[in-house]
Amino acid sequence: MYADVLENWFGGTPQETESVLQDRVLPLGVLQRTTSVDDAYEGRVGVDVRVAPNPASSQATIEWYQPVNSVTTVEVYAHDGRHIKTLLTDRLAPGTHSVVVSDLVSGSYVCCVMINGVRSVAPLTISR
Repeated sequence: MYADVLENWFGGTPQETESVLQDRVLPLGVLQRTTSVDDAYEGRVGVDVRVAPNPASSQATIEWYQPVNSVTTVEVYAHDGRHIKTLLTDRLAPGTHSVVVSDLVSGSYVCCVMINGVRSVAPLTISR
């Protein structure tokens, strides 16, 4: 909840939230950030994130379409918001992209794709 307040109410960045909370935590999505028409022009829009197969037994593929050239970060969080691993941090061109996630123990996860500071998420279940 604190990450939600810092990022969506006060307008903090994920880096500022990590600095304040001394941990990388995924906002719960209870509070929503305000948006404007300028967001679309500047490429700050959410994307559709797909995870397949889901549930998975050992590995899954995270796929998304990115409409703008941007630094993109793909991370996996536990169901309680704890950061598990970063899969990708790179500047990507517009288009469809994917990364494989593996080496996770059985459980529920949240896959997070962040483009231009906007997070889009999809659930993932690992069942061995």
